[in-house]
Amino acid sequence: MLFVFAVFMLVQTAGFGQETVRYLNARHLEFDSLRDTVPVFFEVDKEVGRKLRSKTYTMDSVIVFDITIVKDANGEKLFMTHLEYDVNEKLKRKYDFDYRTNIFDWKYYYENGKIRTEQKLHHFDIVETKSYDEEGNVVPAVLDFQASAKGGLNGWNEYLSKNLVYPISSRKKGEEGTVYLMFVVTDIGEISEVYCLNEDTCYPDLVKEAKRVVREYPYHFTPQTFNGKTEESIFRIPIRFKLSD
Repeated sequence: MLFVFAVFMLVQTAGFGQETVRYLNARHLEFDSLRDTVPVFFEVDKEVGRKLRSKTYTMDSVIVFDITIVKDANGEKLFMTHLEYDVNEKLKRKYDFDYRTNIFDWKYYYENGKIRTEQKLHHFDIVETKSYDEEGNVVPAVLDFQASAKGGLNGWNEYLSKNLVYPISSRKKGEEGTVYLMFVVTDIGEISEVYCLNEDTCYPDLVKEAKRVVREYPYHFTPQTFNGKTEESIFRIPIRFKLSD
């Protein structure tokens, strides 16, 4: 009953143009009733002034992600803050992204709420890392193994070349371009949270297809190992759409 009531309230609010609700499958793709059995998540988007707030919940209303994007007066994105929660709704990970400088600030948390790892990245290159024990004491930070796809880079490129589909609508319109995606590889090797970093300047159908092919990757990555423990990591990839002459 709680879930039914929550969805009803969200739909009512959406009717005033303040919020929109989308249903997602297990891969966080928009729910397709023709292909999917039941939705796994629902996402609530709300835009107020220059702020866009997006929250993702499980179908029993447990929060998973909470994302805030701040724009300037011209609608250009300035900052993004991303919060991820565990099944007990405790903060698991946070990152801030500055669109103007391409600087990421990441924080990973222990279950007790203390910071486990802090990382600063510039254009996805790690420039600073700090690690802590569960008491908050600084410990040495050692990257043992970087995450990799099945078959390494060659295997990843082979998957993309075989499964990327040029949207028919984009072909007809002559749309081309390079979509830059960022995604997270979890500590068990699953792909999570696929974002387009240049969505404002790309054709929507190209962005949609690029996200789809990454989210539907059927294998697990070998996760990053940091200080002897598997860790989440981020990837940035370009996907180019070019029509043949």
